[in-house]
Amino acid sequence: MGLARQFGYSSLGSVGSKAINFVVFILLARMLAPENFGLMAILTLVGGALRIFVQLGIGAALVHAREMSPRLVGSGFATNIIVGLLMALLFFCLSSIISDFYSNPEIARFVVLYAPILVLFSLSVVPMALLQKAGRFKAISSVELSAQLSAGVVGVLMALSHPLQGTYALIGMAYCYTGLVSLMSLFLTRKEMAIAFDRESFSYLVGYVRYLIGSRFLNYGVANVDKLVVSKLVDSATFGLYSMAYRIVSLLPEIVSLAVNRVLFSRYSQLQDDHAAVRKLHIAAVKCVALICFPFSFALITLADPIVRVLLGDAWSGMVYMLQLLAIITLLQPITILNGAIYLSQGRTRLQFFVGLFIKSANILGILIGSLWGIEGVFAGMVATMLMSLVPSLHFSGKSIGLRFYVPLLSLVSIIVPSFLAAVTAWWVSAYLLQAGGVLHLAVLLLVGAVVYFFGAIAMNRKLLLGLVGRSVG
Repeated sequence: MGLARQFGYSSLGSVGSKAINFVVFILLARMLAPENFGLMAILTLVGGALRIFVQLGIGAALVHAREMSPRLVGSGFATNIIVGLLMALLFFCLSSIISDFYSNPEIARFVVLYAPILVLFSLSVVPMALLQKAGRFKAISSVELSAQLSAGVVGVLMALSHPLQGTYALIGMAYCYTGLVSLMSLFLTRKEMAIAFDRESFSYLVGYVRYLIGSRFLNYGVANVDKLVVSKLVDSATFGLYSMAYRIVSLLPEIVSLAVNRVLFSRYSQLQDDHAAVRKLHIAAVKCVALICFPFSFALITLADPIVRVLLGDAWSGMVYMLQLLAIITLLQPITILNGAIYLSQGRTRLQFFVGLFIKSANILGILIGSLWGIEGVFAGMVATMLMSLVPSLHFSGKSIGLRFYVPLLSLVSIIVPSFLAAVTAWWVSAYLLQAGGVLHLAVLLLVGAVVYFFGAIAMNRKLLLGLVGRSVG
């Protein structure tokens, strides 16, 4: 299967799954209270950290392995299940501590209900890695889309039947999605799957993941330390506003990251020693990601108020300024979003860990210092640490393939300019020509911005776009 087609199927699964999830959450936001989303955000915040230990990086180790054997697969699968059980038990035991930390007795029972999801998740790590290793991105897309659609239906039906117990509907969605992904991926890889334990295979897995798991935990910690701090500073309802704003801002970057990194990690691994080829592919990938993500961020910054009121309703208007600030903070995310694929493909997980340890520790410190001035201080700390960590992050990842840090930055000028012009044009139309408000108002503004960006992007990125079209047709 060609690279363009792999990107297509990977994107289909990621885009479709995230799009379904986003639509469902928009529907649920109009049915449930922000407090329900705040409680669910707390569960996924702590549960997400434990998921990293459930994954262990074993999936990445299997994709990276030059030779696959039943013993290696079996050892990875058995290890994931054991760790999944242990993490579920740990989450269960932490229920009262988490409840006391947030001074909310309700959280304890939700933690107990959520904990078994970690066991279900452990069953899907190795099967999904095998599908990725084999380049079966069409199958991965089918699994994700089917599971997400089913989970969305379950969540909406539960919310309709018990609107005053909305947190249960959100947890029910998580159970449905995780369980279906595990069942379908196990079925698709039933011939390759095994449960075994081999000392040599286990040693390889430990050698690969020992720094990777630390790096991923650091990345998760930095990506979510703001949520931890904010969730402690404010009540559940306000944290629900913040978590929804974060969900909207991260929607497109997460879609693109998941779609692109899956394919790039596999392709980078095939080109491991050909650094020139990896550099060329990486720059093209960074520009493609920015081509999609930059206009999205600029649109959120300039059109946050009509977007929130049209999509979620006036009850969520308190998140407008949060949405704008988070969009600014994540503006540069496309530049570093693909660094992990370089480290993994080059087997430089140790370097990834220590670079991450330094950069992420500084990021956490900045956010914690900012929290002394409340939620606004948290935002200021996030902006400052984002800017300070940009150059070191690009330098060390690029060094693995001989890529200087400023090359990706310079390559994005041709995308930043049309994105900025589109945002300014939409803002000007909203401020001086069209002030009616409502769905039609937002649609016109988005259309105006899209037209300006489209022609600007074509004018400044003609070669890149023609190359993408040529590969897709080919």
